[in-house]
Amino acid sequence: MFDIKFFQNTFHLKKKITAHQWSAKNYSELFLKFEQERNLKPYLFNIETTNKCNMTCVMCPRTTEMSRKIEDMNKKVFNRVAEQIFPHKKTEFDKWVHFVRKEIGMDVKDRGENPFYFFISSKAVTMHGFGEPLFDPLLKERIENFSAKGMLTYFSCNPSNINLKKIEGLFKAGLKYIKFSIDSISDEKLKEIRGRRADFSQAYDKILGVLDLKEKGSYPVTIVICMIKLNRDVDKEAEEFFKIWRGKDVYAYIKSLDNQWYFKNEKSEQAKSHYESQYCEFPWTSLTVMVDGTVVPCTQDFNCEMPMGSVMDKSLEEIWNSEEYREFRMMHITGKFPRNYRCKDRCDLKIVADYLQD
Repeated sequence: MFDIKFFQNTFHLKKKITAHQWSAKNYSELFLKFEQERNLKPYLFNIETTNKCNMTCVMCPRTTEMSRKIEDMNKKVFNRVAEQIFPHKKTEFDKWVHFVRKEIGMDVKDRGENPFYFFISSKAVTMHGFGEPLFDPLLKERIENFSAKGMLTYFSCNPSNINLKKIEGLFKAGLKYIKFSIDSISDEKLKEIRGRRADFSQAYDKILGVLDLKEKGSYPVTIVICMIKLNRDVDKEAEEFFKIWRGKDVYAYIKSLDNQWYFKNEKSEQAKSHYESQYCEFPWTSLTVMVDGTVVPCTQDFNCEMPMGSVMDKSLEEIWNSEEYREFRMMHITGKFPRNYRCKDRCDLKIVADYLQD
């Protein structure tokens, strides 16, 4: 979920900035313009309810670089977050849909990486981080909590971990979107990518079971199937990927590798995300809460290197409007970060400063 009003209200300003029509001498003026449009109440993009996982995915920094304690989010932390967030109003989201159609040229019926971001990520709370959501023992209870508030929920998981009884419980709890990651239709390749527990044939059968479950129960949940375009030619395999899901009640799409920095020694595929042609807006549109309650500004901050505070010490609103966040936003405009800072040196996304004229 993110601030759709900020996105809309700064859209034409963003066009000017990305066209290099804004002077770097006007840092303060740009900062104030963003502040005028930024909602003082934050939107929650991700909540990491567990960081437990049984996979060893090559594209995930958790596999080799994450050093945090492995745990589930406790109830106090979760409840503290849940009580502070609310869904977009229908009228606001209807305006957003119209805006995306008019200004970006996408429709809610479109399928793909960018339509998913604009029409699903914009309104649903993402309930995964650097862990396998299906391993969270309180996942059903947490989804029920959000559903009772009218919050739409979504998470991505590995199909090898599907348990139909558990999945049905999540459907009954009100889960709106569930994504299954399948990065190859070859058992051998999938194991190379996701680890020895990955198995395409088994995953395919399990997903068919989920689709059957959805149909029999008439559950209003969208089943998403995603293939990440890794650093290899997947065009032919992508054709087969779409073929096997054709005619089935799924939202299937190919996704760019959004953490190519992890493959710094390899030749990366060109990202197709809308962010590739603009700057990162996370500092102004949303925040992320990690498993221990630490608030970070980025979904890729797997070791909480950029902590803005803890939900057990301050409210989300206090953290969002803190001096730490203010300085962080200004750094994105000036480009003046501490040495080896993730946003500057270890991230694919451009920052505002990359587009400003000296």
